Amino acid sequence: EVIDLLAPVVARNPRDVETMLELAHAHAERSEHYDAIRYYERARMAAKQDTPAVLNALASEYHAEGRADKARELLELSLQLNAEQPQVRRMLEQVSETVTEPPT
Repeated sequence: EVIDLLAPVVARNPRDVETMLELAHAHAERSEHYDAIRYYERARMAAKQDTPAVLNALASEYHAEGRADKARELLELSLQLNAEQPQVRRMLEQVSETVTEPPT
């Protein structure tokens, strides 16, 4: 199990961004959104520089957790870094619709 192998590596070296991203991705693959978010956020802090790939993955996890507001914020930031992401623009439109829809 990837998670069992990578968790101790991150515990020993909490600044290992690549391993944190692999661990986040592994949790995301298992639909463990809370844990995926934790590791993506830790990787962002350790890297001290956002990338569209990390922001987009993190936005997907927040959206899966029902946090459309946070997903929208991250997608907007991703588009500021790289405006040439048509799939992110589509996702932002979908997420924005979720945020603005009145409760039923």
